[in-house]
Amino acid sequence: MSATPSQGAKAIPKYRLLETAYIDDRIYDPKTTPIDPETNENRPLIIAYEGVPGPHMEPVNDAARAIFKKHNPTWVDPIESLPINE
Repeated sequence: MSATPSQGAKAIPKYRLLETAYIDDRIYDPKTTPIDPETNENRPLIIAYEGVPGPHMEPVNDAARAIFKKHNPTWVDPIESLPINE
């Protein structure tokens, strides 16, 4: 029998990707999702991810919002943090 949230099951954090991302050895590109016929725009690319989210990830459920709030202020872009040689 599978557990329901009321039985203590942990909700899996889900995020909408705002830009192309390389996560767990896979490339995700939100521009390649199917077109929504009502809006004529790409459908949102939503992924389940339990790691530390980056700024290119928008939380879409409570589990993701809690993790995003906890980690986002400390997130440092690895490229932007490289020293500049002048």
